[in-house]
Amino acid sequence: MPLAQRAKIFIPFDPLEGFSDALRSAELRVEMEKRAQDEHPAGDDFDD
Repeated sequence: MPLAQRAKIFIPFDPLEGFSDALRSAELRVEMEKRAQDEHPAGDDFDD
């Protein structure tokens, strides 16, 4: 098998175009929300 043809076998296959980007976006949003909660936990209100 020629090297050029063999290399095509290892090209990543992405059947759901955009899914990995959407998944990463959701992961980042959850991480940011978690950090915000860690910095300002619920019940930490000093306005009373």
